[in-house]
Amino acid sequence: MLWILPCKAQNFIQKYQDRVNQLSKDNITANLKAFEKLGVKTTGSVENDSALQWIRKQYLSYGYTENQMMEDPFSIGRLKSKNLIITKKERSTRISTLLSAGILTASMVQVSTTTEAEHRLSLKPQEF
Repeated sequence: MLWILPCKAQNFIQKYQDRVNQLSKDNITANLKAFEKLGVKTTGSVENDSALQWIRKQYLSYGYTENQMMEDPFSIGRLKSKNLIITKKERSTRISTLLSAGILTASMVQVSTTTEAEHRLSLKPQEF
């Protein structure tokens, strides 16, 4: 006996396509170079704090608001740093805008997603 189950493809969502259309090799390369120019980002360093502020500005440029951002300070020994927590208005979960745009790679940040569509981003601590 042969069973045939109906299949349904995903629905096309124009706003996702619009976001993809903004991607280009040039803007990805430019963002990576800008991030690289901030220097070596070790926990507690000025460069690490500059990177946090740069990431914050990037999210603001993508239409997020200060109300959707929260800093979560932490310490590693005597070194202090902060996680930047971005809470999306939508309740869907999808890859972080910065990662999908190629601004950051998974090796540069730690990302955890909750069911409330909250993304926690932090620069990974560097070995000394």
